[in-house]
Amino acid sequence: MNAGKLIEKLILYFNVKNTTELATVLNTQQSTISGWKSRNAIGTLLEKLATIDENALYFLFKESEEPSHNIYIEDELISNSIRYRIVEKSKKSISNYQAELILMYRAFQSETVDLKNIDRNSLIQAIRNYRIELLKDKVQHGIIERNRTNAIIFIEELFDIEIDFISKRYQYFLSMLWEGRNLSNKHLSFE
Repeated sequence: MNAGKLIEKLILYFNVKNTTELATVLNTQQSTISGWKSRNAIGTLLEKLATIDENALYFLFKESEEPSHNIYIEDELISNSIRYRIVEKSKKSISNYQAELILMYRAFQSETVDLKNIDRNSLIQAIRNYRIELLKDKVQHGIIERNRTNAIIFIEELFDIEIDFISKRYQYFLSMLWEGRNLSNKHLSFE
């Protein structure tokens, strides 16, 4: 494990959005966290963490008697992180991000995605390659090129650990996109 992976896990553990917010939780500067990451200063990171939250150390390194238990907890944290990103994008977007979610869902269901080699680039390429259909997408869901750009930005902002999760739980990720779309529908109906 390297410092970068530990930092990604800590962002999930503390339920913060980025290293700037993590720095606030750890009572340090974002540049310090970047330094730990670039120097792979795991020891320094762990020393700081020990003074802030020992449970976080336990979370990072606990070896369960059942290895699947650790995987389940980590998967749950990562899926919650992705779900949180979807909900936050929906809340902040005037259009509630619904068109972007539908676009990603359709693009990722298309035959252009190689299910054996899913990574950030293949997801972005699937979005770029998806042909927006006039009747089905533009008229029915209001999908336009701006939504494609927003969807690509969403994928680019994901942490590597979240991309790894998507590659392992691809169908689950698709269901999260559709769930986010349904949430946007509910949100729109209350406005």
